[in-house]
Amino acid sequence: MAVEIHETGLELDGCYGLSILDAMIDASGLPVDCDTLWSEETHDSMVIRDRLRVAARFAPAYDHGSAGLVPLKSPFRPERP
Repeated sequence: MAVEIHETGLELDGCYGLSILDAMIDASGLPVDCDTLWSEETHDSMVIRDRLRVAARFAPAYDHGSAGLVPLKSPFRPERP
């Protein structure tokens, strides 16, 4: 792991209240201009530094448009009964 990523991860841990592991994973997406980080963990819809969105892979997704909350289909989210 690069020193810069490690330092950024420690900073994210303090700013966002993430676990060290989550902070290091999130920090690794920033220098490569990743816009979405798919996760199986928590923090769905969290935005890191106004550019990296964390999306929980198995959480229900909703369109927050004017019609209210409408579930979205995604190849990464299995259909629920």
